[in-house]
Amino acid sequence: MIDKAIKTIISIWLLIAAVAIVGCDSQSDISEKMDRAECLMYSHPDSALSILNGINPEQIGNKRNNARYALLKSMALDKNIIDTTSFDVLQPAIDYFLKNGSADFRIIGQL
Repeated sequence: MIDKAIKTIISIWLLIAAVAIVGCDSQSDISEKMDRAECLMYSHPDSALSILNGINPEQIGNKRNNARYALLKSMALDKNIIDTTSFDVLQPAIDYFLKNGSADFRIIGQL
């Protein structure tokens, strides 16, 4: 009886560890793609935009990475001379940095 309970607990912990590893790997992959897009932004903005378009925004996870993605995507659109008529792309970055930016940034953001 106790052996079965221990095996069940170990199985649950292994499952949780596997899910965490896969989840972290996905976040790491997204961060690497954003890093690569940022490096290419000025020399090859079309490649940067292509990389960013390959990221599913719903899988980004946390608000900080979502804000970074929004900034990079906005920059890539600008560098590729693609005009947008709304703030939909940039809004997550605006919302995040107004709440989480430095005091200097918050003052500038209010101007």
